[in-house]
Amino acid sequence: FPLLVRAIGGMRLRTPPAIHTCGTTALFAVLVCAGGNVARVHVSNIGDSMALLVGTTGAKGAYIALNRQHRPLADEQHADEVGRAVAVGLGVDRGRIGDLCSGSISVSRALGDVAFSRFASTSPPFALLPPERQPLTSTPEHHDVTAQQMRDDGFQPLFLVVACDGLWDAL
Repeated sequence: FPLLVRAIGGMRLRTPPAIHTCGTTALFAVLVCAGGNVARVHVSNIGDSMALLVGTTGAKGAYIALNRQHRPLADEQHADEVGRAVAVGLGVDRGRIGDLCSGSISVSRALGDVAFSRFASTSPPFALLPPERQPLTSTPEHHDVTAQQMRDDGFQPLFLVVACDGLWDAL
């Protein structure tokens, strides 16, 4: 791990500025089935992708949102995401985290985006600060939905939709 941190730190000094603004989000979902039925759904995500389990409740269409998007929005659901960025001195404005040096970004968790990384020192070895002291963290959130939780709501799953913000922002 220390070699990786040193390599990343060295890249930051030797690579073109564009590489520091590249990043991505990630989401994966695992459906656990038993007896031909969904018994449990595990979801982990970083960023603004979403997973929906679509099905029925009685005769009506229904869905269960399996995760939350990691966006710096001024609402109760995202207060921890905004708080982390503000605690390390970055501003949050109209759903974007940033400052004049780093630029701005519309997610509060991502992979990459080195410009938003905070290091404990500015000379080798470049040690990253812990995730809770990073404005943009790559720590995923994990969510589980059990068959019992679905049955309590009378929910019968039919299919899973996994998509990035491009779809959800258009709906």
